[in-house]
Amino acid sequence: MQSDTSAERYEAAIKRAIEIAMQISDDSMRDVSVSQIIKLCVQLDHLKTARVLLRTIRSEKTRAELVAEHPKLIDQDAAS
Repeated sequence: MQSDTSAERYEAAIKRAIEIAMQISDDSMRDVSVSQIIKLCVQLDHLKTARVLLRTIRSEKTRAELVAEHPKLIDQDAAS
C-alpha cells in the first residue's frame, strides 16, 4: 500500500510540475524544466508521459541529449 501512495504522490507532483513548467515563457528555461520532469518520469518508468513531454522541448540539442542519456525515450512505435 505504501508504494501505491508514493506512486500517487509522484504522479500528482509530475502533473503539478508540468502545469508550472508550461507557464514559463522563456523557451530555454521551460526546456530545462521539462527535461527535469522527463528524467523523473523515466526513473518512475512513466515512459508514455516522458515521450509526450519530449516532443514539447524546442531545443534539438536538449532533446538529443535526453535521448542519448535515456535511450528508452525512443518511441519504438514511431521508430518503425
